[in-house]
Amino acid sequence: MKNRFFTYAAVAMALFCACDDEYSDTDIIIANQPEPTVYDMSGNVRGADISWVTEMEAAGTKFRNVAGTETDCFELMREIGCNAIRLRVWVDPSNGYCNAMDVAHKAIRANALGLRLMIDFHYSDTWADPGKQFMPAAWKNLTKDEIIVAMKEHTTKTLTMLKNLGITPEWVQIGNEVGSGMMWTWEYNSDGDMQRTDGATSGYTDTNFAAYMAAGCEAAKAVFPNIKTIVHIQNAFYIANAQHVCNIMKANNVSYDMIGLSHYPSEVPGSSRGAAMGITNWKGANDAAIDNIKSLASTYGKEVMLVEYGYNVNEPEEAKKCLQDLMDRTASISAYKGIMYWEPECNGWNGYSLGAFDSDNKPTAALDPFSNK
Repeated sequence: MKNRFFTYAAVAMALFCACDDEYSDTDIIIANQPEPTVYDMSGNVRGADISWVTEMEAAGTKFRNVAGTETDCFELMREIGCNAIRLRVWVDPSNGYCNAMDVAHKAIRANALGLRLMIDFHYSDTWADPGKQFMPAAWKNLTKDEIIVAMKEHTTKTLTMLKNLGITPEWVQIGNEVGSGMMWTWEYNSDGDMQRTDGATSGYTDTNFAAYMAAGCEAAKAVFPNIKTIVHIQNAFYIANAQHVCNIMKANNVSYDMIGLSHYPSEVPGSSRGAAMGITNWKGANDAAIDNIKSLASTYGKEVMLVEYGYNVNEPEEAKKCLQDLMDRTASISAYKGIMYWEPECNGWNGYSLGAFDSDNKPTAALDPFSNK
């Protein structure tokens, strides 16, 4: 890969009319680049969520291609065969990373390289996943109707910022791994950790969950009418999670476009649920996930994408085989739209062990199937 030299200019942009808006009058760094090489970005997604990249760069991380040449991470993703980037959004994170402005910085870089874009709203100040769906601190004392207003405002402002920058995301996630709902109420326990206060059955209902999902989808479509809205559920190998959520969406007439699933095949055999299902290796995990993709597409009439994927970073050859197997066997499924590798640029960053880069910050063989297509 040839070297590219980026120069950066700060451009003051009043993104919204209200002078007190949190996103107004903010300098956004944009890349003034040479004319990029044209890449084929069509077809099924071969993507990566690299939301940590700005935080890693600020900490001094230098990314390198397989030859060892220092390279911009976004350009490296494109060079190894990625055609899409996924970026998470938090409402008010403690360190600022993954807030709307940080997402805009990263979206500009992805867009400048022609990469397709997915925006992943967590509707939280921190990680949202099956065990942690804590609503933003600023919203925790609001009523249901007030939460819906706050959700719509957050979604609208974030996406309008991108629109004003000339960036059109192709997909938007409304929530992240919402198998156990979203935006729980919470308080700090004696250890200073967040703990859920509404209980699994009280104070939080399927109807409320559906109303929140509908609000996010409606707000996204109001800014980008053609954007594809995604309902994201954990554990592609275990279909009951997705069935539970999709049945709630159907019962409450929530309109959405795509089912997103997480799939971490190297972790499945060691999980209690995977063991109970008799899954002993990545092949079994892939078998179950592929069967479920077909079933969900048929049952609910939706497109399906693996919006999170990862494999043990210390087993790159097995990771390569697993990803190639997935790509080969899903190629003929018309409703299947591709895969996003989750934070592949990591090798132990923040303790994350399912990336696809080595200790010298170079991509491993795990990502080879993206260039093989």
